[in-house]
Amino acid sequence: MTDRPKTFEIRISEDGEPDPALGASGPAYRLWKAKTAFAQAEKTLASQAETLSAYETRATSLLGWLSAELLAIVGTVATHVSHGTLDMTWALGSIGFLIPAIISTSNLSIIYRYKAWTVVGSDLDWLMKGWQGATEARALEELIQEYMAGMEENAQILGISQEALKRGWEWFILTPIIGLLTAIVVISLSQMK
Repeated sequence: MTDRPKTFEIRISEDGEPDPALGASGPAYRLWKAKTAFAQAEKTLASQAETLSAYETRATSLLGWLSAELLAIVGTVATHVSHGTLDMTWALGSIGFLIPAIISTSNLSIIYRYKAWTVVGSDLDWLMKGWQGATEARALEELIQEYMAGMEENAQILGISQEALKRGWEWFILTPIIGLLTAIVVISLSQMK
């Protein structure tokens, strides 16, 4: 194979006009470009919404497991309190589970906080206003500008949510480890008396 530069061909009809088989050109190209960009913006916004939904689903699952862990801890401590057998060993051992679980929960809850989220669609009042010299291409270009700003804001929210989910997951994984290590240390110290 030879290293030849890639070339492209522009076909011109005999009257000097671009070949219609090549698609839109001139003023029609502006409208085609606006419609194509608008479709891509809608796809991006839909993809961002799906990503946020996936983050929320994962966070909900982890929060369910954390609730089960916390209920087990509270149940254990409450049983000992009701039998009058709660001593510092149980209280301190429980803290080793509670603190990382609370840190995980607080990180995961960040994903559900209010967010100014941009979705596909337009403000009807904006669409219905009377414009001087309005065209379809101009209206689409205005909508695309709004979508682009919204996509940037959505991306920032997704970044924050992704980090919060990551930290929440890490603390979720650490909860039983820290809890077990705390329990071992507390029990060992209590037996040294």
